[in-house]
Amino acid sequence: MLPIRYDILSLMESILHTIPKNITEHVPLAPLTTFGIGGVARYVARCVNLMDIQNALAFAELMHVPSYVLSGGSNVLMSTSGYPGVIIHIEPDVYDIGPMTTVSA
Repeated sequence: MLPIRYDILSLMESILHTIPKNITEHVPLAPLTTFGIGGVARYVARCVNLMDIQNALAFAELMHVPSYVLSGGSNVLMSTSGYPGVIIHIEPDVYDIGPMTTVSA
């Protein structure tokens, strides 16, 4: 039987590497832009409220990867090499920040 300490560390590691439900791995970026150009992002977080954005930023920090905020995708060219971090995709048709709310990254 393994020592209890090992089991706790193993459990903590698995929790830290659990991907939230609104974050998907290996997502093509071309469909998210009006130009239809872009490689694959390591992660895309689909955000519909402020908490989703905050969680996506925390996830990027936890995973030690960069983040980039993308909304409608117009006038944006994404690299065909892809993006190594988290694309925080603010769903333009669904998202409602409400009055007096500021979103910053």
